[in-house]
Amino acid sequence: FAVLTEDLGDAGGATWVGERLTAAFREPFEVEGHEVFVTASVGLSVAVIGDTGETLLRNADTAMYWAKRDGGDCVRMFRASSDVSAAVL
Repeated sequence: FAVLTEDLGDAGGATWVGERLTAAFREPFEVEGHEVFVTASVGLSVAVIGDTGETLLRNADTAMYWAKRDGGDCVRMFRASSDVSAAVL
């Protein structure tokens, strides 16, 4: 799923939201009488002038795969300079 926010101030605000999401998913919940535990891998992308919605989602998706690659249950921020090295991994 995607979470869109605005007016977070900077990338630190986006990271804060991502960390809150991963923390919320760590809390167990009950399904048909069974306690269930899940984690989330969160990829973040912060818009810059000229970005389209498609670009933002693609960049966040790339960052999410970096989070999965790093073991999951974490937050990764898309950085354009990292994109080339990610393709090599």
